[in-house]
Amino acid sequence: MPEMHLESDTFARMNCLRFLKLYHPFYVVDSEDKVHLPLNGLIYLSDELRYLHWHRFPAKCLPRNFCGENIVDLTLHSSRVEQLWTGVQDLVNLRSTDLSRSPYLLEIPDLSRAKNLEYIDLSFCESLHEVHSSIQHLEKLEILLLSGCKNLWIVPKRIESRFLRILDLSHCKSVRKCPEISGYLEELMLQGTAIEGLPQSISKVKEIKILDLSGCKNITNFPQISGNIKQLRLLWTVIEEVPSSIEFLATLGVLEMNFCEQLHSLSTSICKLKCLERLDLSYCPKLESFPEMLEPMESLKCLDLSGTAIKELPSSIKLLSCLYMLQLNRCDKLVSLPSFIDKLPALKYLKVNYCKGLLSLPELPPSLEFLEAVGCESLETLSIGKESNFWYLNFANCFKLDQKPLLADTQLKIQSGKMKREVTIILPGSEIPGWFSDQSMGSSVAIKLPTNCHQHNGFAFGMVFVSTDPPTEMQCNRIFICECHSRGEDDEHHDVIFNLSTCAYELRSVQSDQMILLYNPCEFVKRECISEYSGKEILFEFYLDEPSGLQNRCKVKRCGVYLLDE
Repeated sequence: MPEMHLESDTFARMNCLRFLKLYHPFYVVDSEDKVHLPLNGLIYLSDELRYLHWHRFPAKCLPRNFCGENIVDLTLHSSRVEQLWTGVQDLVNLRSTDLSRSPYLLEIPDLSRAKNLEYIDLSFCESLHEVHSSIQHLEKLEILLLSGCKNLWIVPKRIESRFLRILDLSHCKSVRKCPEISGYLEELMLQGTAIEGLPQSISKVKEIKILDLSGCKNITNFPQISGNIKQLRLLWTVIEEVPSSIEFLATLGVLEMNFCEQLHSLSTSICKLKCLERLDLSYCPKLESFPEMLEPMESLKCLDLSGTAIKELPSSIKLLSCLYMLQLNRCDKLVSLPSFIDKLPALKYLKVNYCKGLLSLPELPPSLEFLEAVGCESLETLSIGKESNFWYLNFANCFKLDQKPLLADTQLKIQSGKMKREVTIILPGSEIPGWFSDQSMGSSVAIKLPTNCHQHNGFAFGMVFVSTDPPTEMQCNRIFICECHSRGEDDEHHDVIFNLSTCAYELRSVQSDQMILLYNPCEFVKRECISEYSGKEILFEFYLDEPSGLQNRCKVKRCGVYLLDE
């Protein structure tokens, strides 16, 4: 957008102006204002204005003689405005006002005559200390957004609108009391505030769907709220227990209590939540056990107990017939998983990363597709079921693990053609299995294709990589690329025939050589791609496509290729 210098009287002769929009795209990273006004701002805007959108409005206020009687939508997002006007205006037509991200806004005017106002956004107005009390009497107000007003501490005692649906006071760190609420509130966002409890009126609000108290350090008790709530977020609070009364939250679908450092008890009544789909109790270090479930929880799909002090899972875990993802990362006291975990018919994702005391993994359900056990330094044994159907296994830095059963099972399934999908396996070590007939030191290997390579059923690839930097705790999901090139008589690279990639997740700390085994059946590497190169030599190159700033921190030391024929 080019620079634009306007005069104070630019709009002086536009008496009938009804629509004015100066737009600065949010996705343009540019701190420079493109539209400029003299220091005294504008001296005139038409009284006929219905729609005023001026992003980054450069003046401290609207013209002194501005009459907003006809204005319907007033948006001065990211402006330099300090106050809109003085006094009370008859704003009978105003429906929406957005002054969000106006860092110099000191006050908002008396809005008592804006009887039809439905939407107010004052988010991230960091100089705003007080919200005018007239807001509490706006009978048609539906949405009030005040998030990120870090110096705000005076808010209305109550909001009387029966139509209020969303109230957002999130990260207003000086607000100590939430307004009393009337009507059909659906979302109440109070995360990061200093409130000590919910208003008494919350118990009468029957339509609330989302309540967020995350980071409210003064919240010590589990909130008493309506039974119609869908999502309850209590992470980073100091709540000590989940009471039996939780059973009355019959419609609750998501309960987040991660990082509740004082939480030590979870009522068995949790099993009565028949709509609960996601339960996150991760990094609650005082939580030593997960309660026995007295009845099935047929909706629970995701359970995260990472970073807790649990030693074992209850036998009733098998009642979670729809459990899709189970996370137990960094459970240092966990020694083993129960043998009946194979009775979870829907389990697809299991994560036990950095469980330092974990000694063994039992036979896992045939439904399991994704298993991460990175950094389980005590893990010795893994039971591989005959019906296993995994596509991703990560045992990086599991130095005590007996790899032979896993590698033998993988070899058998690949060579017999029973493996029908792409598979990635990561193991510690500097050797590629011996059945990879074509191997080479370095990051590339050349092979000569058979004359009937149009009959191949897929490729298996092996590569050994090492980190050149000391171990780091920074999360890094590394992408490994394999490129297949044709080779000419002059031994130079020619066209890329195909390329493949796989991602190694959770490699926060690579302590020594690690080996990746990647299998791609012919559905992924089409026979037609290489059939024209039958009997010729082709070259496979392996490298890492690392995030910006992490290039060259890993290198491929050894690689190998196995061609599966019919």
